[in-house]
Amino acid sequence: MGRGPMSEYVNHPLIKPGKVEARLYQQVIAAEACSRNTLVVLPTALGKTVIAVMVAAHVLHRFPWLKVLMLAPTRPLVLQHRDSFAKFLAISEDELLAVTGRFPPATRRALWSRGRIFFATPQVVKNDIEAGILDLSQFSLIIFDEAHRGVKKYAYTDIAKVYVESNSYPLILALTASPGGKRERLDQVCRALFIEKVVYKSESDPDVMPFIPGIRVEWRLVELPGEYGKAEEVLREMIQQRVSRLIKAGHIAKSASQVSKSDLLEAGKKLQEALEQAGRNEKGAIFQAIVFQSAALSLAHALEVLQTQGAAQALNFVEKLARESDEKRSYSNIISDELFPYLRSTLRRAATVEHPKTEALVEIVDEQLRRSPGSKVLIFTQIRDTATRIVESLRREGIACERFVGQASKGDDRGMTQEEQRDVIRRFRAGEFRVLVATSIAEEGLDIPNVDMVVFYEPVPSEIRFIQRRGRTGRKAPGKVVILAAKGTADMAYLHSSRRKERAMKVMLAKLNAELKPLERGRPPEPPADFRDVIMHESTSIEDTATPTGETKNNTGIISAGAENPLQRCLDEWLPSGEVHGVGRAEKAVLHVLAEKRRLAVDELIEVLTQNGTLTVDQVKAAIHGLLAKKEIYVPKVGEVALPEAEGENIYDAVVERVYPGGATLLLNGRFRARLDEADFPEASGMLKKGARLRIRGRLYRLNGVLHVRPVEVLP
Repeated sequence: MGRGPMSEYVNHPLIKPGKVEARLYQQVIAAEACSRNTLVVLPTALGKTVIAVMVAAHVLHRFPWLKVLMLAPTRPLVLQHRDSFAKFLAISEDELLAVTGRFPPATRRALWSRGRIFFATPQVVKNDIEAGILDLSQFSLIIFDEAHRGVKKYAYTDIAKVYVESNSYPLILALTASPGGKRERLDQVCRALFIEKVVYKSESDPDVMPFIPGIRVEWRLVELPGEYGKAEEVLREMIQQRVSRLIKAGHIAKSASQVSKSDLLEAGKKLQEALEQAGRNEKGAIFQAIVFQSAALSLAHALEVLQTQGAAQALNFVEKLARESDEKRSYSNIISDELFPYLRSTLRRAATVEHPKTEALVEIVDEQLRRSPGSKVLIFTQIRDTATRIVESLRREGIACERFVGQASKGDDRGMTQEEQRDVIRRFRAGEFRVLVATSIAEEGLDIPNVDMVVFYEPVPSEIRFIQRRGRTGRKAPGKVVILAAKGTADMAYLHSSRRKERAMKVMLAKLNAELKPLERGRPPEPPADFRDVIMHESTSIEDTATPTGETKNNTGIISAGAENPLQRCLDEWLPSGEVHGVGRAEKAVLHVLAEKRRLAVDELIEVLTQNGTLTVDQVKAAIHGLLAKKEIYVPKVGEVALPEAEGENIYDAVVERVYPGGATLLLNGRFRARLDEADFPEASGMLKKGARLRIRGRLYRLNGVLHVRPVEVLP
């Protein structure tokens, strides 16, 4: 993969011309990912999908008899990736197959048996592996999108394990905008996906900056209304009562005023572990502590909703606890509290006052649309109820907008079907409305169009979600991010937390590579005996490449002489540089052979130099790439081979140059090479011996870019 001296696009036989912009950082990452299992950490909009396309193109070019699998968490994302690959790759769309749970097992079995690149959800792949429908040994590459999900029991982990165990030469490409800010989680992802190298790029890297228009981030702080104060006091008192019980029992070692939501979560984890190890007489006390811990956590959530979303949303949550109190003892513990009626009444009074964020949000959006009427705005919020209220507030001001939520229904709130989601996105992209109000469903994966402004209704503590949200703007033009936060609330803690975690993530990724171990692999796979396609045009015909203008027009062969290499390969691409020894000796051998023959097909050159066992295939390939980079040898441009006397049947003097199972390579009329398949002329099988001379009457034709000859008869 590479580009010509003046080209702006990647030039590769399996990538459509003029479709993939030649960005050096993407090419270098792709080159790295072609030789080892790689986790690519790249913020949204920097081209993770393009890197996947380049790696897939290389692998399919190198091992065309094998397949590629790309996994994504959701069906819409699976379909989106298939469409992206179809846009970029010079491969028939019939060979790009999306396999989802909507197909019955019998249909999926048939799909897995055809096609070259597959796009699927992980659960479908896991199910088909377990059912014996899918054999991962037939795949040369698996791509895991949204790779940060690859932890614990998520299906990615099982799929990666089966793939590595069933394939002697596996290659994994993992993609994410952020693998998480905790080292433990990052280690889990790398172990689960057998990662050997982590490659990280950010908007501030010098080779990335030219492609980033820039994102301006602003914070808008608001004061909570006084009407919320009473409800806050009641919730804090109810939380403190339960926390004090946990402290007294020794489950939390802090004063009640210092206990945070994360402390409660940690206490819950330890209590569950203690419950599993406790004797019969101890379980009762531990279970009671779990009830207090769970109730305190629910009340802490109610307080957070009140402060960050609004009193109406907090009241809805509290009413939900009352409705479901028969189902959970922790809910029952809350509604039986003598303060619960007072909590209800204070929330009802406070709910008459809208959260000040809403007013600020309307002002921000109105200002943006007045300044730039054609712009698009994406608003993120945590809670569906808040999304509904935002839409209502914006519409009251005459601003056209739509709500975008997930598929699951929550109580009376019906989710959106995938068809409804796609329709909303289509209309948003077409400009039928300018503002989209979305929950976390729009943070990753779905093909949300680039927007001019992103608004966080609340900060998010997760650096993954922060990066995903921010990446929805600033792709092709400068973007703006506005984060709303209520002073003195969890908003402020989350705001600083996401920044801190993003910085910590960069440090961890830098340290991790020194600790990752290479995966032991066998030799690269060889094509099956009956394989009739061609690897990288490397075995196709070579004819006289001279034209009246001195340009080249055919597509294969290595020609010695220091002509400029038109492929302009990225120096690191496809090159196992530091891992192959003896390359210097191999380079001398390549030049020695070419000094005699001047032009030779790549696979023939490899055969000549490896037949006595002194050099390996990898050494020769590394030498070829090294000499290409030095411009000491030359590969003609990919193009059509002019077929001499191609019309009708003609007579050719043929020399058998190479014999392989099922056919041979013939030099015709001393000028060009063509393949002869036994299937085209079984009578010739006994005559196909290296060095044999034949006189053939037949036709020339091209199959998969390879020149073939179909004999009608062998003349005396």
